Amino acid sequence: LFLTVLKTDPMKSSEWMVDGIVLFALGLSGLFVVLLLPFFVARFIWRRSWRSGMLLAMALAVAAIQLFEYWKFVPVPDSGAPVHWPAFFTFLSLHVPLELFGSKAWAADVPRWLAITGGILALSVFGFFAWSPRREEAIPRCAMLLFALVLVLAATRRVRFDGPPADDFINVDRYVVLPKVLLLWILGSAAGIGTVRGRVAAALFTFRLVVTLPYFRFPALINLQWHRYCDDLRAGKEVTVPINPDWSVTFPARQSR
Repeated sequence: LFLTVLKTDPMKSSEWMVDGIVLFALGLSGLFVVLLLPFFVARFIWRRSWRSGMLLAMALAVAAIQLFEYWKFVPVPDSGAPVHWPAFFTFLSLHVPLELFGSKAWAADVPRWLAITGGILALSVFGFFAWSPRREEAIPRCAMLLFALVLVLAATRRVRFDGPPADDFINVDRYVVLPKVLLLWILGSAAGIGTVRGRVAAALFTFRLVVTLPYFRFPALINLQWHRYCDDLRAGKEVTVPINPDWSVTFPARQSR
């Protein structure tokens, strides 16, 4: 999908076919087409060609399907309790804008009012870097902010953000990963050495990479000696196999014919 953004406009029927297959096949495989949609918008603005417009229309159609699926189907059952809005906005503040500034390390000790205030200020910072006097720069960055908001709203159909602990960055954080990537791309696109604002954006981008490095180191998983279960599996017996971290999977016995 990203290579399709960078390619020249399709001219031949074979090129249209390849781009169409990529957009629909890969676009329907996940939400990544929504993540890349701002770049299709930027491509159309820069090239100002009807071919780029057609590719943008195709990307929009596929992204609309993905967002509809994400919003409409298989929502988490509602507990029936009213939404606790302070907890809701505390969770989103710590997990989306503030996580880019290291909240994973200090989220447990922050009062709710401070987390919400910090989240609003952090979003204002991203809005500041999204703005640009150059239209071709401002529109894609503002589109990133918009799509980040859309993804967060869609995720509320899957999980009640006022339920999990605010410092739970393992089980629920996966629902807001893409909005964080979009915000980080705003910093990266605004980074540069020509202006003070560009230098600040570069510094914040670098800071984010530095504070993230420790989280790329994981302890080695336990060797559970899965080869010990092979003979029973081949014999068709019911087998319970332990998996990491402390779970297990049960394979039912083979049914006799």
